[in-house]
Amino acid sequence: MTEGTSTNAWIVTADNTVLTRAADHAILNGITRAAIFDIIHREGYRLVERPFTVGEAKAAREAFLTSTTADLLPVVRIDGDPVADGKPGPLSRKLREAYLRHAAAAA
Repeated sequence: MTEGTSTNAWIVTADNTVLTRAADHAILNGITRAAIFDIIHREGYRLVERPFTVGEAKAAREAFLTSTTADLLPVVRIDGDPVADGKPGPLSRKLREAYLRHAAAAA
């Protein structure tokens, strides 16, 4: 998986590592992505930049998308199958709350 037309794809693995593809010619490297990187590092979560498969995404503890228009959007289903329990995960919710505080402070 790489990204959507205007979103970056992220997953959280069973060991609580956040995965997203490295920014290069194949992926958007925007402001929201950079802010989420900063938040992840500040909060002490482990982040790895590498490609991941649809199978890894379906087996993930959590999944989410980021974009300028959607901020951080938890993904609860992939191809109709639930991600984990089919609800936004705790890390996605924490990162979204931190991002919204970050965006409000920057405004």
